[in-house]
Amino acid sequence: MLTLYINEFLRKKGYKSGAWGLRKIGMPTSAAYKLSANKVKVIKLDHLEYICTVFDCTPNDLLNYQPDQKDLLEPGHSLLSIQKDDGRPTPLELLKQLKPEEIDQAGLMLEALIKKRDLKP
Repeated sequence: MLTLYINEFLRKKGYKSGAWGLRKIGMPTSAAYKLSANKVKVIKLDHLEYICTVFDCTPNDLLNYQPDQKDLLEPGHSLLSIQKDDGRPTPLELLKQLKPEEIDQAGLMLEALIKKRDLKP
């Protein structure tokens, strides 16, 4: 799923928040909040272009790809290039930190989670 990454992008640029940065360029408060909080399903291309022009960025800087269960992309897929790192380690990185007995325990927990999911109507 594609999401907006405006809040995070503008915070990295030194703004207090995405909404604050968007308001500074003249965007109405409600629109600025909705865009920075990723509460919109549609963004006009001219708005996206304006934001990119003012903040010297590309649409890829403002978009984030967050895969969900149904989005299984092949490694190297183009959408993965705009996937932002949220700072948390991936499940695989976490598994690499476990001791062998802890991996067995994690495997049992995963099996239980999958069983629970499969039992839901």
